[in-house]
Amino acid sequence: MKTLALIVRKPGLTRDAFRTHYEEQHAPLALPLMSGLVHYARHHVLEELYGAVGFDVATSFAYRDALALQEVIARLAGPAGDTVLRDELTFMDKPRNRFFEVRERSQLGMRETPAALHCIAFLKRPAEQGAGEFAAELASRGLPELRDALRGLHWYSHHDALASFGAPAWDAVIQLHADVDAGLASWAARAERASARVTIVRVSEHETALVAGGVP
Repeated sequence: MKTLALIVRKPGLTRDAFRTHYEEQHAPLALPLMSGLVHYARHHVLEELYGAVGFDVATSFAYRDALALQEVIARLAGPAGDTVLRDELTFMDKPRNRFFEVRERSQLGMRETPAALHCIAFLKRPAEQGAGEFAAELASRGLPELRDALRGLHWYSHHDALASFGAPAWDAVIQLHADVDAGLASWAARAERASARVTIVRVSEHETALVAGGVP
């Protein structure tokens, strides 16, 4: 089971300071309470390539199963999570954070291959369009055109957002590793003319190596 958290920094805090606190203090503090986590990566926003971003890091979690996620939520809500919560309040604007489940639809290439450009595209479908129709259209036309907007594409992963915890902030999340941006803004503008809302960000990626049970 995979989830994505879009986290906003506290007003007055720079992105550099936010990233440093998250990586050096918060992630190590929270991880011991997250048994059952099998993947944990933070994608910190470096630059908005298109659209208004509205968050400062996209944190991706993969859990052993849905029960493992519920156990983590329960631990964080209990006394053991008090220290983590207090730390969140020092650097996050928590009311603006968003959290939703995602499901991988397709993937291509090797994620580990070195690439100069790491970016993520977020798309929201038009209100009048159904989720299935939007996903099918994106897979058949939008995604091939997106790949053509890059040079030296090494890897991409396309995820659908699910409504498990209420309406998701976005409907599709596409991670991309490539050598050169050869027209991402033009691709996004075309997608928006077709009524989708699009944001594309360049990110730095920070992944914690985990073993069984979520222990680094």
